Amino acid sequence: MTVEPRTIRTKAEEAIVAEYMATRPRLPGDRAVRARRDAALSLFERSGLPHRRVEAWKYTDLRALMRTAAPLAGAAPVDALAAVAERDPIAGLDRAQVVVVNGVFMPELSDLLGVDGVTVEGLADVLAREPARVGQLFDDGEDTAMALNTALMQGGVAVTVAAEAKPARPIEIVHLTAGDGPVAVFTRDVVTVGAHASVRFIESHRGSEGIAYQVNTLTELDVGRGAKVAWARLQTEAETAQHLAS
Repeated sequence: MTVEPRTIRTKAEEAIVAEYMATRPRLPGDRAVRARRDAALSLFERSGLPHRRVEAWKYTDLRALMRTAAPLAGAAPVDALAAVAERDPIAGLDRAQVVVVNGVFMPELSDLLGVDGVTVEGLADVLAREPARVGQLFDDGEDTAMALNTALMQGGVAVTVAAEAKPARPIEIVHLTAGDGPVAVFTRDVVTVGAHASVRFIESHRGSEGIAYQVNTLTELDVGRGAKVAWARLQTEAETAQHLAS
């Protein structure tokens, strides 16, 4: 008689699976995107959160560190968003801004003056209209953090820099996580830089103080022949935050 092994999940792993099942119908994307999400979630169900017996995570036991999983963030409370937005560590720097709040691109909060040749779209719109643009540069493989991002990505941005464009100002992709209780945000940024363009990016992350929020972010960067890209990353997040980046 063959006995199927029973997978024992942690509280956080159980919560992640339950959150996916509850939010799956509302996550952006068509049937093909949902199939990719389901496959990614299946990988997570088989592997669970990475732990020190996984070579790539030998020194970061995420299964032990992540005791609970917060629910996916919805619309940010106005007061909480204002508190996060005003805490700008590089306020004196002249730059364009692409603002993403709890995974949702906010054109009304963004500033794209002086960046000719650059177009920005919300990732949710891209997933609905051109899903093949997302996930071209990698395979989730056995990377659980990336698989979780694929399963639960709520949004983010798709930024396209035209060939030979040379924006006058650096472009800051600002990710704000705001809430009045524990929340989780899964974002994907897809950045395409055309041939012989030259552009500077700042990827920044900050969030509400005093709440245990969780961020899983993934950036796809496709650089054309002869293009020049400078990329800086700035995290000024709460001490209570957990952040996974790929």
